[in-house]
Amino acid sequence: MEKRNVTIFVAGKPCSFTTTDSEEYIRRLEAAANDVVKKTAQATHRSLQSSTLLSVVTLADQILRAQDAEKEAAQEPEKTKKKTPRPRKKDAADASDQMTIWDVMESP
Repeated sequence: MEKRNVTIFVAGKPCSFTTTDSEEYIRRLEAAANDVVKKTAQATHRSLQSSTLLSVVTLADQILRAQDAEKEAAQEPEKTKKKTPRPRKKDAADASDQMTIWDVMESP
């Protein structure tokens, strides 16, 4: 596919870039980005605009953790590979203003 310029809107702001991806993929990307920003805004009770930066950090954290897990899995012998445990969700008694990426990314 040929490179082309596209513009998507994330949190109401235009984001333009060059891509070879299909129109369908670009629409899915736009929807996913807006979904993350919306969930972050709902979880933090902040505006969509102020939640955008936190969303970027959340997604970067997910990418880095996935890359680290892949590196660890590649270094472990096949017999001892274990699924990395997901952090447990805080109990209501433990609830505070602090949240994890898992709180943001889970579906309602």
